[in-house]
Amino acid sequence: MLVLTLNHGTGLSEWQPLLAVSVFDVADEPMAKIDGRRHTSVTTLAHRWPVVSGTWTKRTNGWRTSADLMAKAAVTPASQDIYERLVLAAPSADLPTEPKYSDALVETVAWYYTEGDLGERPGRHTPRVAISQSHLINPENVARIGQALTVLFGPESDAFDKGGRYASGESIDRRAAAKALRADSPKMSANEIGRRLGVSGVMAGKYLRDDARIRDGRPRWRKVLASGGRMTRFKLNAAAEVVLEHAPSRIVSLDFIRSLTSSQLELFLDVSVRGDGYLMGGTTMVFSQKDPRMVEAFELAAILSGRSPRRSQHVGIGASADGPRTKVQESVIVSGKTFFSAKSRHLSQETHTGILWCPTTANGTWLAQHHGDAFYTGNSSR
Repeated sequence: MLVLTLNHGTGLSEWQPLLAVSVFDVADEPMAKIDGRRHTSVTTLAHRWPVVSGTWTKRTNGWRTSADLMAKAAVTPASQDIYERLVLAAPSADLPTEPKYSDALVETVAWYYTEGDLGERPGRHTPRVAISQSHLINPENVARIGQALTVLFGPESDAFDKGGRYASGESIDRRAAAKALRADSPKMSANEIGRRLGVSGVMAGKYLRDDARIRDGRPRWRKVLASGGRMTRFKLNAAAEVVLEHAPSRIVSLDFIRSLTSSQLELFLDVSVRGDGYLMGGTTMVFSQKDPRMVEAFELAAILSGRSPRRSQHVGIGASADGPRTKVQESVIVSGKTFFSAKSRHLSQETHTGILWCPTTANGTWLAQHHGDAFYTGNSSR
């Protein structure tokens, strides 16, 4: 298993194998509790932390135990900004430098998982993708979606269905065989041709139509108006559904996120916020979804880009045709803050009875998350 770690020498995050997990059963173990706006944790007094020390103009990297943090905070005057800073975020050292995917595909996937839907119907093996956006409220977004699809699949097409799902080699061979049977026996019915080919008479009839109707396997897209003309709906034919490979059921693959370059992570984050989020204070990203799985890709993209995500869940009451219903929103708030100052007002001591655990990695660090706050921490020497 790979875990994300901090190389405290370079200041970059790295994926490393999980070497071991130590588990302890304790009774009345003294613990250090750190509780602040951007960080919460409960650790043993011997737990090690990668820290940045000193003033903002003269900083050094080092290691401290939780006991060290408590002792330092207790004697540091509140007027001096020389507290030990815990590391909340670090850009990844493992990002590819050459793009595996085009920027247009990255943007289309981001629009799809935030503003898309699947059109399914009986008999259709592959659902049809659509992306919707209001041209009245967000004309810039509409233009961006159209531009990304143009780069990815070519100009908008009137021959929308020609690239559909009968473009396989088997279908082409069956079409040729159906044509040959009709040429040899002009009076042979479509049902008989279908029986000989092992398909239905209806399908055989489709094979016998003019070549202009042959689906050629080319991806295509087109725009239509929806919601009484208030929305622009971008419809993709079956062959254009490459986006489903990376976001099945609109859940973006985490492997897809890990394969993005630094600039593509920024693109993915930006489009995600445009689709289902907003900027708080002009810089802090806020992204929300009903399905918790749909925020994981956004959260990972933020972490790999060197940002500090904070995840939370909001439960409210909404209206429906059947009356009031519970609404649950999963949100991720991403700020540019990369450190947390462990001041005296953040630290306290308590005891714990039960299980303690700590993973081991080559860098001696790992990315943890507690009460929605992500941060890098070290291995316990206990």
